[in-house]
Amino acid sequence: MNKNLANKWLGLCAVVAVYSLSASADPYGTAGCGLGSIVFQDQPGPIQIVAATVNGTFGSQTFGITTGTSNCTPRTGRVAAETFITINRVALEKDAARGEGESIRTLSTVLKCEDAAAFSSLVSGNFEAIFGNTESRSQDVLSKVETAVKAHNNAAKCAVFG
Repeated sequence: MNKNLANKWLGLCAVVAVYSLSASADPYGTAGCGLGSIVFQDQPGPIQIVAATVNGTFGSQTFGITTGTSNCTPRTGRVAAETFITINRVALEKDAARGEGESIRTLSTVLKCEDAAAFSSLVSGNFEAIFGNTESRSQDVLSKVETAVKAHNNAAKCAVFG
């Protein structure tokens, strides 16, 4: 993939993320929480694309969701996991295909899994079942992750899944 195509793809992903989060009632703009929300706050319009780019560039959204910082309201359980999947879907799919990476480790943390390596292995091993339908909503992806984890007797010991 050439650099221009990659940049266009990144821009498209940012726009999709911005508009997919526009129904949020949180005290920040449509780009969501993260460094961009601190800098640009809830200013309406295209500035939210810049805010989303700032969030993605510095990884502050992933960190903020996990820790409850950077204007990210601390959420727990399924809601936090669904939000994380929505915001980080592309990175999560790439990490799941590889069986490792920051986003899959972070999802493991959000789901309160004791064994991140087992979680990564389960998600990677069930990649097609979890991510095969590219139109799946975040709730559906999470449900498929839960099914995979439970099918292995919760080997990853994810507290959210009981």
